Amino acid sequence: NSFCTLLAGAVLRGGMSSILVATASYDRHIKLWRVHPVEQTRSFNFSQDSHVNCLCVSPDRTRLAAAGYTTIKVYDLTALMGDGSSAHAQQQTVVSQSQDNGHTANVTAIGFVRSVQGAHMLYSISEDGTWKLWDTRAPGLRLKRVVDVKEPLNCGVLLHNSMIVAGGQLGTIGVWSLNASTDQKNPDGLIDSVTVQSEDPAVRSVALTPGGDVLVAATNSGHVYVLAISKAIGPNAGSKADGATKPSDEGDAEKDAEAPGPSDTVARAASELPNVSVFTSGTDTKGQGASPQVRGGQGHLQLLWTFEAHSRYVLKCCVSPNGAMLCTTSADCSVNLWRVPEELPKLAEQSSSGGGVPEPRTDKWTLVRSITSHQRWVWDCAFSRCSLYVVTASSDHTGRLWQIESGKLEANFSGHQKPVTCILLDDRRDS
Repeated sequence: NSFCTLLAGAVLRGGMSSILVATASYDRHIKLWRVHPVEQTRSFNFSQDSHVNCLCVSPDRTRLAAAGYTTIKVYDLTALMGDGSSAHAQQQTVVSQSQDNGHTANVTAIGFVRSVQGAHMLYSISEDGTWKLWDTRAPGLRLKRVVDVKEPLNCGVLLHNSMIVAGGQLGTIGVWSLNASTDQKNPDGLIDSVTVQSEDPAVRSVALTPGGDVLVAATNSGHVYVLAISKAIGPNAGSKADGATKPSDEGDAEKDAEAPGPSDTVARAASELPNVSVFTSGTDTKGQGASPQVRGGQGHLQLLWTFEAHSRYVLKCCVSPNGAMLCTTSADCSVNLWRVPEELPKLAEQSSSGGGVPEPRTDKWTLVRSITSHQRWVWDCAFSRCSLYVVTASSDHTGRLWQIESGKLEANFSGHQKPVTCILLDDRRDS
């Protein structure tokens, strides 16, 4: 059966469809969609002063968070999906231009943190060189923690619900504890940090395998780096919490030729970071050169594999829920779907258990499918829960839903007036 046929029979719970698709754009609007038949169900303005960089939904599917330039907003998703007249019910907002504790540049990643009290904590990562932790229960977003990395941060993800993994413009990949550190020598709670060294090392996207034992990082050079995560910082290692850089223009064709980068750069050499490993790709612009090397560090992040996924910047990477596939999107306008090698879990286990790893591999993963139908940069992607479908967002003003095996276009979400910068697909069948 096609995905659209399955969606047609989706169970409604509390007036909310079990399928949520949302897109956001440089036109400063967020749109919610029905997939079968394709229909826009809600469209609302995010901000008069900012486009949208990223979207996320809370684990209980009651809230939708969006972030852009210096701005984070949390919406009542039940009201948005229902028949209520207000599209901004119980909206919580922090705008850093008017608050001392807000971000001062693009917010590039956000996400909810689970706790026994519910997912009331929200993390944010920004080009201003900081990541922050917020309590969403206050009338506005109340700042709980801030860590100043002093390097523009382009991406980030939550590890084991207790740590932040963030990638920076200078090639840094760091892991921090969510909770404040009591160690005066390490007040930021930095667990480990590695640095990619190449001609264009900016880390554009990071993703985790379902078990959180492998990290994938994608860079401006077009390469992906696959790292094993030590069991020493496994699910019980970090303290439990209490509770994409989009360019600064509007994505015009002539601007697409420019490398994505932060609106403000805070220079910091990798050598200034504690516990630093250095990955040297040694590749030139033609993808040829010396093998990668790793040196120094605490050993919590070990390079297993690296290969060139695209000829231009990789803008997003994500791993399928079943762990079998990696999706990468690029400035070359393509979406590549790679089969995760069967030997990767064994390599990761060997490394994370302290058994050491051989020289990092550089052979390419098997390319299952390359989707080339988008006409402009492809900024974002996400898998369906069954891992058989993927959604993409592009500067060609569209979001799209694809069947991976056949490459068939199942749905085209068209209606934005400018580049679509992010897309969200939540097809959970349970609340």
